Amino acid sequence: MENRSLSEQLCSEAEARALRLELENSRLTAELETKKQELGGEMAAQINNLKGENKQSASRWNEEREELEAGLQEALMERRRLQNSLDSIKEINRVHMEEKQVLQAKLEERDSSLREARSENQRLTEEVKKYQAEEDRKAEEMQKARDQVTTLQKEITALLREISKLKEDLEAKEDSIDQLVTQGEANEEEMQLMLRKEEEMLAQIK
Repeated sequence: MENRSLSEQLCSEAEARALRLELENSRLTAELETKKQELGGEMAAQINNLKGENKQSASRWNEEREELEAGLQEALMERRRLQNSLDSIKEINRVHMEEKQVLQAKLEERDSSLREARSENQRLTEEVKKYQAEEDRKAEEMQKARDQVTTLQKEITALLREISKLKEDLEAKEDSIDQLVTQGEANEEEMQLMLRKEEEMLAQIK
């Protein structure tokens, strides 16, 4: 929307300036014809010179306008490129933030499972100690409890490994997000610079 409005403004200003130039050219032509009639052949050379200067002035103005419009078009294309790059970075950052939240939720879930497993392990360990005091009477139950403790210890080890991996993934994702934010800020600064250049070009055309 902003680019279209800027292009329309440039076209409108260029048309207005061309119209003023045409009116001025018509006025000068009429004035030259009047002077030519008044002064006769003696002033014909001067009138032709004025016509030539008028044509040269119009030609120079057209060349300058074309150069400025080309520069502005290039600036607009560069700004669109930067905007697309910034939008892409923002989208990647959004996806990474969502992935970070998922990893954080998994980490919290594993932490909760670890706490439950440790609590259960403590309870079973206490039961083992109690069973050891009654080893002759409850040998079978004690072995079962020991097996459960071994299983839980393996689960705890696996959970610890998974938590460690999740923490590493979370740290890597945070580093990636930081890099994307930095790149986005750099693109924002470059866009501001391009906007200032466009304003300067508009001022020259006016």
